[in-house]
Amino acid sequence: MMRPDDGMNKSTRLNALTKQRSAIVAKMMCPDDGMNMSTRLNALTKQRNVIVAKMMANEI
Repeated sequence: MMRPDDGMNKSTRLNALTKQRSAIVAKMMCPDDGMNMSTRLNALTKQRNVIVAKMMANEI
Protein backbone atom coordinates (compact mmCIF):
# COMPACT_ATOMS: atom_id res chain seq x y z
CA MET A 1 0.00 0.00 0.00
CA MET A 2 1.31 3.40 -0.93
CA ARG A 3 1.50 5.75 2.03
CA PRO A 4 1.40 9.42 1.18
CA ASP A 5 4.04 11.51 2.93
CA ASP A 6 2.08 14.73 3.24
CA GLY A 7 0.99 14.16 6.84
CA MET A 8 -2.71 14.51 6.02
CA ASN A 9 -5.31 11.95 6.94
CA LYS A 10 -7.41 10.42 4.18
CA SER A 11 -10.44 12.71 4.42
CA THR A 12 -8.33 15.89 4.63
CA ARG A 13 -6.36 14.81 1.57
CA LEU A 14 -9.55 13.89 -0.29
CA ASN A 15 -11.01 17.33 0.47
CA ALA A 16 -7.85 19.06 -0.74
CA LEU A 17 -7.80 17.06 -3.97
CA THR A 18 -11.51 17.67 -4.55
CA LYS A 19 -10.91 21.42 -4.19
CA GLN A 20 -8.06 21.24 -6.71
CA ARG A 21 -10.29 19.33 -9.12
CA SER A 22 -13.08 21.90 -8.68
CA ALA A 23 -10.63 24.72 -9.39
CA ILE A 24 -9.57 23.00 -12.61
CA VAL A 25 -13.19 22.58 -13.70
CA ALA A 26 -13.78 26.27 -12.94
CA LYS A 27 -10.77 27.19 -15.13
CA MET A 28 -12.24 25.10 -17.93
CA MET A 29 -15.42 27.17 -17.69
CA CYS A 30 -13.79 30.60 -17.42
CA PRO A 31 -10.40 30.74 -19.15
CA ASP A 32 -8.03 33.69 -18.96
CA ASP A 33 -4.77 32.12 -20.09
CA GLY A 34 -4.78 32.87 -23.81
CA MET A 35 -4.78 29.22 -24.91
CA ASN A 36 -7.26 28.06 -27.47
CA MET A 37 -10.13 25.92 -26.23
CA SER A 38 -8.90 22.46 -27.21
CA THR A 39 -5.34 23.04 -25.95
CA ARG A 40 -6.66 24.23 -22.60
CA LEU A 41 -9.15 21.39 -22.34
CA ASN A 42 -6.41 18.83 -22.98
CA ALA A 43 -4.08 20.37 -20.40
CA LEU A 44 -6.78 20.69 -17.75
CA THR A 45 -8.11 17.19 -18.39
CA LYS A 46 -4.60 15.81 -17.83
CA GLN A 47 -4.31 17.73 -14.54
CA ARG A 48 -7.71 16.47 -13.44
CA ASN A 49 -6.82 12.89 -14.31
CA VAL A 50 -3.67 13.14 -12.20
CA ILE A 51 -5.74 14.39 -9.24
CA VAL A 52 -8.30 11.62 -9.68
CA ALA A 53 -5.46 9.08 -9.84
CA LYS A 54 -4.09 10.43 -6.54
CA MET A 55 -7.54 10.11 -4.99
CA MET A 56 -7.80 6.51 -6.18
CA ALA A 57 -4.33 5.64 -4.91
CA ASN A 58 -5.34 6.87 -1.46
CA GLU A 59 -8.57 4.86 -1.47
CA ILE A 60 -6.75 1.52 -1.66
